[in-house]
This record gives sequence, C-alpha cells and structure tokens, in this order.
Amino acid sequence: MSDLILNRYRPLEEAGAGGYGTVYVAWDPRIQRRVAIKEMLVDPGLIPSPTMEGTSYDVNDIPGLEEARTAALLSDPNIVGVLDFEIEDTTAYLIMEYVDGCTLTQ
Repeated sequence: MSDLILNRYRPLEEAGAGGYGTVYVAWDPRIQRRVAIKEMLVDPGLIPSPTMEGTSYDVNDIPGLEEARTAALLSDPNIVGVLDFEIEDTTAYLIMEYVDGCTLTQ
C-alpha cells in the first residue's frame, strides 16, 4: 500500500473487510495521527455531476452517508468519532477516529 487515499491519507494496513467495504488504518500527515478509513463502492449513477445544483446526497443511495451523519450527531467515549465523509470517483470514504485495541468480535 503506497498510494494516498483522497490525496492526503497514507494507508498503513487493512484492518478488515466485509459486505459494506474495507477499513484501512491510515496516517493523516496534516494532523499527525492515525485514522480509520472505511472505503465503500458507490454506483456511479447515484453520484451528482459537477453541473448538478447542490451537493446534497440521498442517504438511501450513498453507502456510509447515513452512518456518517448519525455518528456525527453522537458524542460518547464508547462511540468512534466521525471526522469526515468524502466521495471520489465511485468510492465513498468514511474517515473516523482510530481506536487501538481489540475488534468488536473479539
């Protein structure tokens, strides 16, 4: 892994993969910290073109967007914080706080 994610985050390792996407541990050189990035494929037909008015996405169409919006409303030490949500080409990225430790399954 050497290419940057979103021209910013340097992937360090894959943390896991599942039906909704792949999660990577990455380094944010701007803020000098590790982040977790969930990468999800998006149907190209669901992404507004630059010529369309507004940048509002339907939460039912873009994977991860509803999760990002809901988590951003919550503040609790037991919930991972959402830092950002971006779409590039046909991939959605949910950028989250990185928490070192065991997985939920463990």
